[in-house]
Amino acid sequence: MKNLKLWLASKQPIPNWFVISFIIVAGIGLTDAAFLSLEHARGVIPPCSGSNQCEIVTTSEYSKILGIPVAYLGTLYYAFLIFLSV
Repeated sequence: MKNLKLWLASKQPIPNWFVISFIIVAGIGLTDAAFLSLEHARGVIPPCSGSNQCEIVTTSEYSKILGIPVAYLGTLYYAFLIFLSV
């Protein structure tokens, strides 16, 4: 915590490599969440490698928050992160 306070007090800009890598990771998350959102909208179970239990996860009672699929919320979240980063 002390290092964070020192960094904030120094008022140094955030390094470009950090911003670019953050956008890349958020872009990967956005791609995954958008794929899962599309599969949910089409009513298709996404393909699974190794085990055939993807339908258990995507159709469980925990796959929605207040009736909204978590994949949709994830898509909005990652798009918002990219928007804020840019």
